[in-house]
Amino acid sequence: MASEAEAQSSFIRVAVNNLEEEKYLAWINLQEYSEYFLLLEKIRRYKPYTLGRETEKVLALAEPAMESSQRIFTELDVSDFDFGTLEHDGEKTQLTHGNFSFFLQQKNRNLRAQAFSQYYRVYHAHRHAIACALSQSAVKDSINARIRGFSSCREACLFSDRIPESFYDNLLGAVSRSISPLKKYFSFRKKSLGLDKLFFYDTYVPLVSSVKHYLPYEEAVKICVKACAVFGDEYCRTLEKGLLCGWVDRYERPGKMNGAYSGGCYDSPPYILLNYRADDIGSLYTLMHEAGHSMHTWYAVRHQPFQYYRYSIFEAEVASTCNEILLTDYLLKNSPQADLRLFVLNKEIDEIRATFYRQTMFAEFEHIIHMTSDRNDPLTLDFMTEQYRKILYKYFENTIEICENLSLEYLRIPHFYSAFYVYKYVTGIISAIDIATRLIAGERGAVQKYLAFLKLGGSCYPLESLQTAGTDLNSDRLVENAARYFAQCVEKFSALLNCK
Repeated sequence: MASEAEAQSSFIRVAVNNLEEEKYLAWINLQEYSEYFLLLEKIRRYKPYTLGRETEKVLALAEPAMESSQRIFTELDVSDFDFGTLEHDGEKTQLTHGNFSFFLQQKNRNLRAQAFSQYYRVYHAHRHAIACALSQSAVKDSINARIRGFSSCREACLFSDRIPESFYDNLLGAVSRSISPLKKYFSFRKKSLGLDKLFFYDTYVPLVSSVKHYLPYEEAVKICVKACAVFGDEYCRTLEKGLLCGWVDRYERPGKMNGAYSGGCYDSPPYILLNYRADDIGSLYTLMHEAGHSMHTWYAVRHQPFQYYRYSIFEAEVASTCNEILLTDYLLKNSPQADLRLFVLNKEIDEIRATFYRQTMFAEFEHIIHMTSDRNDPLTLDFMTEQYRKILYKYFENTIEICENLSLEYLRIPHFYSAFYVYKYVTGIISAIDIATRLIAGERGAVQKYLAFLKLGGSCYPLESLQTAGTDLNSDRLVENAARYFAQCVEKFSALLNCK
């Protein structure tokens, strides 16, 4: 239905871009069009890349077929793959996407290694098919960019947010220059665990004594609301009511999509898909993360007309990650157990590592495979695996053992089927760290600026909307601050652990 609607309305872009410049400028300056100025400007920017009416209609109708690689991967990954069972607490437990991270956090190293091995054994067995799906997805992106006249897939993907390609290169370069704190952290982790060799399955297990955690969903909601107190009564009342009264599909079940997301539309409440586990503190953070997305949507809907309520993914990750940092701050300040505070700080370090550094790795890999596709060079399993292995050595050399299974990690990342998506996690976390630290410090006007940012929705371009929140992404300072914040967290954790 969406594809058909897109096809039927595709003439709008063609009509707007076929207007003579003089007539277009005269029309958009009329009072009755003022509410649609940015919408029309966004369409008009695509004039050099807009094709004829019939061609646009054909491309819209062909979109479902063009997305087949992603759908095939999703069906394999969600419906067909069986990761087997694991012996845990005297019972056999089915290994799933939902509990994979849970098993990697277990103190029993043999259990961690077994979970890692079983999980990746499935991807190894299907490596040729998944590599084919990924390569064809990249080819599809290159074809679409070439049809419209973009110089590359990356240029086409960054264009809608008005992000220059130099911004992407500068971001990856700035993070690459900040790898040292990551390697120091892994060396510290290996020493703390008393290991001769550190494997990837050793990088998520908490470095503190196991903390008993059992938090029913309703109690998790209460904590999330308290952690958001800085935003005021309206935010907190809305959040609590939504999370308890219908926004959330809470628990994992057979056939349900793994992971989590926040969705919805203009005339409906936000919708959150979760796979909540009361015995996994990660589920509390996931709830807080998705709540950030949903409250962003709630504010945007109430302060913007339909054409501007939908904010970009670039902006979305700021709200969700900011919420997570506020949750960490709340737990560190309000948890009576010293072990729990250490556990939460440990988790904060690992979350930043997984987003700030790991997503940059993904962004670097994604750029390589799309450049290769743009050149019409073949994207084979061997080529992609070798490229990913090189990136692993760049970030992990002399700290983590690079095994064959880890070199296949890229095969399980669904975001690679949405071209140039993952770098937005990096911009999201460096922006969130900047905003959240100012909120926690009680900086004058920080709350008002942040709520003003949420209310903007998609009414301006991402870099401009973040400036409303007081964050300038054009400066390398944000990457440097994020790396410094990560290093400070590691130093603080190390000191607390040694004093314990």
